[in-house]
Amino acid sequence: MGAEPKRQKVDFRALLCYNTRCSVRHNGLLAANSLSRRGTNRDMVMKREFNVLIERDEDGYLVATVPALRGCHTQAKSHDVLMKRVREAIELCLEVEKPVSNEFVGLQRIAVNA
Repeated sequence: MGAEPKRQKVDFRALLCYNTRCSVRHNGLLAANSLSRRGTNRDMVMKREFNVLIERDEDGYLVATVPALRGCHTQAKSHDVLMKRVREAIELCLEVEKPVSNEFVGLQRIAVNA
């Protein structure tokens, strides 16, 4: 009858940054965790802007990706819900990683023989 090994805590904020489905399923829980860690002085919050790439997948979901934050993405059926979720995803991803500074140059469509 030995001691049980310690259980490893799961950081849902880290999962959000690397798993699209997780960010959708645990969205409310993650937002609550994030809000509880914020200070009350809103004047001290620095505003940052991020480019967000939005695509529609084969199931009709809108998928948002933030290129400056590796693995930061989420999805929703409507644009309004998507924007709310991507803001939450960005805030949570900023807690676990620093953004890379990429300059947006443009989007190009290219055709290839397939």
